[in-house]
Amino acid sequence: MADLIEDMRAERDRIIRLLDLQLASRPGASEWRDGLHELERIVELQLAREDDLLLAERCGRVDQRPAADPCVRVARLRGTLPTLFNEARAAHPDTAFMGYLRLSATLRRWAGCLERGI
Repeated sequence: MADLIEDMRAERDRIIRLLDLQLASRPGASEWRDGLHELERIVELQLAREDDLLLAERCGRVDQRPAADPCVRVARLRGTLPTLFNEARAAHPDTAFMGYLRLSATLRRWAGCLERGI
């Protein structure tokens, strides 16, 4: 299990690095949209993997209040990701960076919640 957790941590780190690399693209350009599509695909794969292997086991704890449960926070953050990816891709080039910042902050909070709480 320790190897699996380390693999997931490494993949979350990779996602954050890819997010940072996205800044090299001009907002609104095809490489911007393509990069966001690829990042979204990688995030979706990681989320599915964590659902299958981590969250089900760790969210089974009953000693936490639901509002304080890290799984609840992660679920809320994850629920916003599809909209944030769409907004970042569809935004006008002049405002696309703001969409990127919202997406970046959410992905970083998601990774942080998993590192600290689960």
